[in-house]
Order: sequence, then C-alpha cells, then structure tokens
Amino acid sequence: MVADDLVSVLRNNMYAPMNTNIQNVWFFSKIRDEDMDIISVVNNCNGIAINGDDLDSIAFQVERKFLLNGRKNVNIQYIILSDNVERDRHIADEKKINFWIIDVKTDRLLVYENSGIGFENFRQELEIAIKKDLESRPKKKVNISYVNFIMVLINVIVFAILEINGSTNDSEYMLKWGASQWQLIFNEGQYYRLVTCMFLHFGLAHLCSNMFSLIIIGNEVEKIFGKVKYLIIYFTSGIGASIVSALYYMKRNEPVVSAGASGAIFGIIGAMLVGMYITNRLRGPGVGRKFLLMLLMAMYSGSVNVDNMAHVGGFVTGVIVAALLSGVKARFIKVKGSEY
Repeated sequence: MVADDLVSVLRNNMYAPMNTNIQNVWFFSKIRDEDMDIISVVNNCNGIAINGDDLDSIAFQVERKFLLNGRKNVNIQYIILSDNVERDRHIADEKKINFWIIDVKTDRLLVYENSGIGFENFRQELEIAIKKDLESRPKKKVNISYVNFIMVLINVIVFAILEINGSTNDSEYMLKWGASQWQLIFNEGQYYRLVTCMFLHFGLAHLCSNMFSLIIIGNEVEKIFGKVKYLIIYFTSGIGASIVSALYYMKRNEPVVSAGASGAIFGIIGAMLVGMYITNRLRGPGVGRKFLLMLLMAMYSGSVNVDNMAHVGGFVTGVIVAALLSGVKARFIKVKGSEY
C-alpha cells in the first residue's frame, strides 16, 4: 500500500490533513468530543530513518499545542511506512510511542503489543484496505530460469552418456570426448576444446557439486540479466577460464587434462556481484556472508587439487562481460591433470 492509498483511507474515516512543515511526516486529525485523535504518517523509506527520539519530540510539540487550545486529551498514533522493518521495529524500545508499521515491500501491517489503543476501528479499516489492494493487483508471473535449467540438463545428459560408455575418471577417455589440454589447443588448433571441456566432469561428485552451485547462483543471475545476456556471460566466462588454464599449464609445460563447468560458474558469481551493484543490494544486511557462501559452494568439488588460476580467469571474465552488458562505467581439480 502506497502513501496515496493510505491517505485515501484516512479521509474516508473523517481524518482531515493538518498543515505542518515537518519533512517526511504528515498529520491527520479527527475531533472526538473534547478529545483530538491524530494519526501521523511517517515515511521511513529510501534511506530516510526518523528515529524514536524524533517522533517523541514531535509528539510532545503536537500534544502541547492542542492541549493549550483546550483539548482534554490528545491521542497520537504513528503509521510508519518502512522498507527496513528490522531497523524501525526497535523504535518502541527507544520511546513509549504508539506506532504501527506498514512494510512497503510486502504490504503487511505490523501491530505491536499495546500499540494503537483507541484506534482499533481505524486499524480494522486499514487492514481491509490493504487486503483489497493486494487482491486487486495482477498476479505476478513466475520467472523460471529456463536457460540455466537447460545448462544444468545438458551437463547431466553429457555426463550420463559418457559414464555409460566409459569412465569419466579416465583422463584419456575424457580427452577423446573434448577435455582441454594446451598442446592440443595451441599446437594442433583444436580450439573447440575451450568450449567442450565446459560440459565434461570427472566423476559424479564433481558433477553434483558444480550443478548444485549452478542451480543456486545461475537462477539469480539469469533473473537479473535476462536469458540472452546470461548465456553470453556463461559461455564467455567458461571460455575465458579455459584459456587462462591452458596458458597457465603451457607456461609450466605440464600436459594437464582439464574439464568442468566451474570456470563458467565463477564467471556467474562475478556477474552476480555486478548485478548486486546494479540493483543496490551490495549494502543490504548479510550480503558479505551470502557472497562468501556462494564462493565456498563453487569451490567445493570433492577433490583437493584446485586450479585457482582458472577460477580467477572465469571470475574476471564474468565481471567484465556483465559490466559491459549492463552498461556499468570454476573449480579446477587434477585427475592426471585437472578438473574444474
């Protein structure tokens, strides 16, 4: 329920607006015999945070004004429009203030114990109005991450086919099916391996850990960037990780066999970071912990031989590509080589 809807409910209940010069605070009054009932609407959204001391000071001034004008009792009820309920619900801890909170993110009316005595009828009207407002809204379409689901499905199908026909823990067998090795890529021109290796996995544990990470992280990134951009980020990150891995092992002159999706997954994590920046979610509560959890999920793959250079390649590629697409100014494990 937005502020205009709330004002409409107030007027329907015979509350008249009062002239004030207090920013982000509005007053509505109704005379009842010798008493004055006042409802104050407080806008605590978009970085605004009027605290208990502020409200207590406002209440004192309003009460004093009307008591001096001959009113026997002045009853004040605050309605706080909040986009941060955890912050604003502690106002009652600071001062003895009657207040309700309307959570603008969920359109819920939150009423605390002993709050709003004398305003029960208005509260009922407000709850009815909120319910009608919610019921009148069009149902949100379920945003299913089809592309990410298809990526997961392809990885699973490829693994099943390879496992049925041989052993995915055999590096020679995996080379036959398109795993990465720098000699074959750079010396023999088999550049297709930079892509095919992204859909191969060394063993069931490797597949499951990567797909679990991809389901959790990929769904969110696809919702932020859309299907086409998500595909671009996924493939460019995976290819970037494959190139960095191949160059790294070429420099070390090690004939390592590499395969796995986590280069692309680390690119998706990088894109998630860009997406959180775009949507202003980097400063939200617990963001650091959530991002660390994503990294840990992506880094676990059931093996101890991790190629961090490939992770870096995928992550950096994901950040750059996501930033370019939005307009902002993978696990590698050795099995006679490495898997990622």
